[in-house]
Parts: sequence; C-alpha cells; structure tokens
Amino acid sequence: MTYTVRKNSTNQTLTCGMTAASADAADTSNSFTVAAGDLLDITVTKSAAITTSPVGITATVEFSP
Repeated sequence: MTYTVRKNSTNQTLTCGMTAASADAADTSNSFTVAAGDLLDITVTKSAAITTSPVGITATVEFSP
C-alpha cells in the first residue's frame, strides 16, 4: 500500500510504502511547507499484490512550524 500526502489536491513528495507484512512505515527524508488555509489529505493506494483490505488505517502527520 502506498500512502501519499496531498496539499490542496496536489500530491506531495511525502509518501510511505508498505507490504502486506509491514506493521508501519515512515518517510523521514521528505517534507513540504504548509500555510494557513491549506487543505491536507492522505490518499491510500492498494497494490494488486495485497489481496485483502486492511481492517483499519491510522495515519499521523506531524506539523512543525
């Protein structure tokens, strides 16, 4: 599965990829700037290799001003 952070409907370089056996993932090398009023969302893309859907997904985004 690939998790991609989007700002104002545009994909950012901040992404995490996980396999079926993964418990967690982090992207600590990419970042982007946000400003007051920006809209953030996270898209999740499931690869064909993962045959079952996860029961729950938790995503955390850290904001450092």
